[in-house]
Amino acid sequence: MTRYALTPIEPLEVEINGAGQYAPAETVEEMIKFLTSQWPDKSKPAFHSALARSIDAMVFATDPKRRVPPS
Repeated sequence: MTRYALTPIEPLEVEINGAGQYAPAETVEEMIKFLTSQWPDKSKPAFHSALARSIDAMVFATDPKRRVPPS
C-alpha cells in the first residue's frame, strides 16, 4: 500500500458532535476525514465553509503561490 505524507495545517478544533464537543485536526487529511465521514449535516453553510477552507489548504500545500487570503 502506498503511504503519503500528511499535510500539516494550523491546528484547529472542529465542533463535530454538537455544541461544545470538539475534535482536533492537525492535517488536511484529518479535516477531510471529518468532512466526509463525521460531519452531521452536509446541507448547512458551515459544511460548505469548512469544505472550501479544506480545499484552500490542499491547494496551498501543493502550490504556496496560489494561497487564498482569508476572507
